[in-house]
Amino acid sequence: MYYITTATKKIILLQKRIRAIPGGTSAGKTVGIIEVLIDKAQRDKIPTVTSVVSESFPHLKRGVMRDFLGILRLHEYFVEDRWNRTDSIYTFENNSILEFFS
Repeated sequence: MYYITTATKKIILLQKRIRAIPGGTSAGKTVGIIEVLIDKAQRDKIPTVTSVVSESFPHLKRGVMRDFLGILRLHEYFVEDRWNRTDSIYTFENNSILEFFS
């Protein structure tokens, strides 16, 4: 189950363009960041492209992509036709996209 974590609350308060998110393993950083990115993508008035990048594609699939899809499904935001599995791109209703690559 996903819920608003302390990390999510701290991330929401950050306002600079580049944000450093410290914390140990299982500190909720990934989930918090993804929740904020989903919220931003859904609210954008002008469509944006947000890239989520990791050291390797298997690392992305087992981590942030799994969390991303889980959060969308949990909150019933996920629309299968908007998920391009081949390119790992999700397009929101307002045409903002989140893309995942290594």
